[in-house]
Amino acid sequence: MFDEHLSLGVAIVLILAYAGNLVYTLVTHRDIFTGSKGEGHAEWSFSKSLGVLIGATARVLSGYNCFTYMEMPPIVVYTLLALAFFFVK
Repeated sequence: MFDEHLSLGVAIVLILAYAGNLVYTLVTHRDIFTGSKGEGHAEWSFSKSLGVLIGATARVLSGYNCFTYMEMPPIVVYTLLALAFFFVK
């Protein structure tokens, strides 16, 4: 029972610390977050960006013995799902 209360207390402290840090950053660095729209342009084309994303995903997957769902890190699974939903319209 003590472990559950301790875990809950630590989780609450971490959430409050994160929220405080977020508010602090947004207030003290307001100039960074208030840029006008359309200032810059994309340096990479869409096809180059997509190629790099797919290449990096393939490189990460090449380090695994088997391309099974259970052996993939969650970020790879999420990236593949995002790509699948992006192309299915």
